[in-house]
Amino acid sequence: MANSVFPPALAELLSGLSPQDFPAGSSLVGPGAVDESLWWIDAGLVRLYSLSATGIGRNHDFIEPGQWAFASLTWNDGELCCGGATLGLEALEATVARRLPLATLQQARASSPAIAQWVADEMMRHGARRLQREASLLQASAEQRYLALLAQRPQLAGRIAQHHIAAWLGITPVGLSRIRARLRDRL
Repeated sequence: MANSVFPPALAELLSGLSPQDFPAGSSLVGPGAVDESLWWIDAGLVRLYSLSATGIGRNHDFIEPGQWAFASLTWNDGELCCGGATLGLEALEATVARRLPLATLQQARASSPAIAQWVADEMMRHGARRLQREASLLQASAEQRYLALLAQRPQLAGRIAQHHIAAWLGITPVGLSRIRARLRDRL
């Protein structure tokens, strides 16, 4: 995901945050936890996910180095969803990330028009991405969504376990295996 112009003041704020190491399989934020922060991904790969009441995981996104990850479903003390709980953030690979508390970002926003504009731009970009994903889940077949993933983010295909790709597509691993077999047969 391309960032809007990254303000120097935000880059300076980010450089002052301590990097944290997360081994593959560890949580940056567990689903349902309260975490009012953004995470800058320096290295590795993170998934944003939720769990159903029966414990079935659904992947919402995959976040790569040079991107922000956030699981909080609240902003500026305004409860938007789920009692302030979050989605989960899990390191799929060894990951280095920096935690930026939302309160710190809000202070920076108040003192810097450039940061305020950047936040607004990123929120709009993030909202558009979520709407595109929702439209895809409603309008495209699982095979079309898989082909779109391969076309739009080909570097991810070899880095993510098939069960995570299936969860992102909203299908079972068996369903993904069938799609992949059909595609191989067409070649």
